[in-house]
Amino acid sequence: MNSLRRLYWTIFLAVNMRGQSRYPFRPRASIEADRDRAVRRMAKVAVRQVPFYRRAFAASGLRLEDIRGASDLARLPLIDANTLRDGPADFIADNADLPSCLVLKTSGSSGQSREIPIDAAALFRNAAQGERERTIMTAAIGRRYGYREAVIVLNPSLTESSTPRVQRFLRDNAFLPRGAAVERLYIDAAEPPQKYLPRLDEFRPEIIQAYGSSVDELFEYVTSSGALRHTPRAVYFHSDGISPRTRARLGELGIAVCSTYEACEALKIGFECEAHAGYHVNIDTYPVRIVDEHGHDVEPGDAGRVVISNLSNRAMVLLNYDLGDRARWLVGPCACGRTLPRLELLEGSPLKPLMLPSGRVINPSELYLVFLGEPMLREHQIVQLGPQRFRVALVIPEESQRSACRERVRRAFAALFGGEAVVEVVCVDQIPLSPGGKKRSFIPMGES
Repeated sequence: MNSLRRLYWTIFLAVNMRGQSRYPFRPRASIEADRDRAVRRMAKVAVRQVPFYRRAFAASGLRLEDIRGASDLARLPLIDANTLRDGPADFIADNADLPSCLVLKTSGSSGQSREIPIDAAALFRNAAQGERERTIMTAAIGRRYGYREAVIVLNPSLTESSTPRVQRFLRDNAFLPRGAAVERLYIDAAEPPQKYLPRLDEFRPEIIQAYGSSVDELFEYVTSSGALRHTPRAVYFHSDGISPRTRARLGELGIAVCSTYEACEALKIGFECEAHAGYHVNIDTYPVRIVDEHGHDVEPGDAGRVVISNLSNRAMVLLNYDLGDRARWLVGPCACGRTLPRLELLEGSPLKPLMLPSGRVINPSELYLVFLGEPMLREHQIVQLGPQRFRVALVIPEESQRSACRERVRRAFAALFGGEAVVEVVCVDQIPLSPGGKKRSFIPMGES
């Protein structure tokens, strides 16, 4: 039975991969027609299978036939991380086969962590859709399959690490043709570059995939030490940005650069092309709205909050979901010729690695791991007050849990910093919004 299942998903993947590399170049009207058909299909699932949307349609008087396309998604309730945190079961489809789903836990970079079950079909469609950005990277290395890729993520052996878990799920549930498999080396982003660089040089990756802050850390070290013996052909980053200095350095080395816009709630929202002019949004799977503080769509070019609808995952259905990011639509065609619309993410400079007095370097993404095991924690924020001084604010609704949770977080940070930093942990009623209207989970020194 397992072999038959793997054969099924192998065929499913092959069918869905067909035409993906050229899909972003199709006429916009054709892509929008695909998007609207997907909206209607997911609306049926939402009304018939998902408690939250059954109630929402009944309360508002909406009928299924009222949802004809992406423009009608604005008629649904606007939901966010708090809505999902307070009632996650309300978004699980009645017919969801949860044991067969892959459950991903968000990093908490938005200020709170959530568990997102994703069904197998959505994961394989996501893998197929990855051809859209992967062709940019593989064009730089001259081949589509059988290459070596180094993946720098936090604690790759742990269940919380999304990237290796998704890749392992695909590998375990489908057959890959001989020669098509990608050889991967996983590196813990918590390691300093000087420690993992010998393994990286020995592996000789053609592509490096990493957090933006990890790319910054690696190439800052390489620039200052000259220690890199092997130069990759391409780098693609996600989760946070890279500095202009790093991007310029990669260009000097002849390394192709690509970035992806993704989240556990919506795995492949968009990607950066060769023109490096914003993210092309995969609107056929993740239609995006950019809204103002009242939830109304803004004009093209104006800034607002990113609201996505996931038209692929039928295990946990999220429509009209506020990601908390800020962006604006870019006007006009892209020089690359792709017709997918483009957005520019706003607010927040790339996070820099934290240097401790001993010389030990901590990747900012490591800080979020402290909060993953705290189910009573609603939100958090880390403010860097000085080079080795931090204030951690926790929102814990249950008053009886505050003292114990605060103490666990304090001890976790003490262990992480090893006594080389002063960390004050406090409980607050709410996390303040930034001037741009976003709750920032980490505020670097000088920006508070």
